[in-house]
Amino acid sequence: MTKSAKEFDVREIGVRSQFNDLPYPPSFAQAFGELMIEFAALEGTLFNLTIGLATDNFFHGAILLAGVPYAGLVDRFCALALHITRDNDEFEEKIDDSRRELLGVNERRNRLVHSEWLFEPIAGAASRIKVSAKGRTGLRFDIPAVPVSELTDLVRDIREAQRRCHDLGSAVLDVCRRPGKLNDAAL
Repeated sequence: MTKSAKEFDVREIGVRSQFNDLPYPPSFAQAFGELMIEFAALEGTLFNLTIGLATDNFFHGAILLAGVPYAGLVDRFCALALHITRDNDEFEEKIDDSRRELLGVNERRNRLVHSEWLFEPIAGAASRIKVSAKGRTGLRFDIPAVPVSELTDLVRDIREAQRRCHDLGSAVLDVCRRPGKLNDAAL
C-alpha cells in the first residue's frame, strides 16, 4: 500500500516500532535468510565465472574483480561472454536473456533488502517501509505487507538464475577452449 504524506500518520510507525523487539515469524526469518545466502552464492558464481572467462590465474582475476558491485559483475561477465562468442547470434540472445534475468533478481532483492522492516503482531505480517520524495508526487510511503511466498519465490528465481548463469558460463568456456578459438578470444 502506498500512502501520500497527507494520508500517512507518522504515529503509525511509532506504534509499529514498539513491536520491533518481537521476533519475526520463523518462516519469514528463514526465507529472508535464504534470500541473503542464495544471492551471495549467485554473486560468487558470477565472480568465479567471470574470472574463468578472463584468465587462467584465479588470483589475478580476483584482484581485478575484488570490490566490483553485483551489477558490475553482470556487465563484465556478459561483456566477456559476448567477446568470446562474438558473431554468434544464438549466444548473443542467451547472454542478453541472462543479463536481464540477473539484473531482474537483483532489482527484486534490492527492493526487499534495502527497506525498513516492521512486524505487525496482530496481523502476523511483516511489512517493508520504503519512503520516497519526488518532485511530481511528493512524499510517499510504500508499506506493503510482504508474504513469505514473495521471498521464497525470489529464492527459487535466484537459484534458477544461478543455474542458467553457470550453464551459460560453461558453454562459453567450451567455445573458449576450442582449438584455435582461445587465441582469437584473447584479442
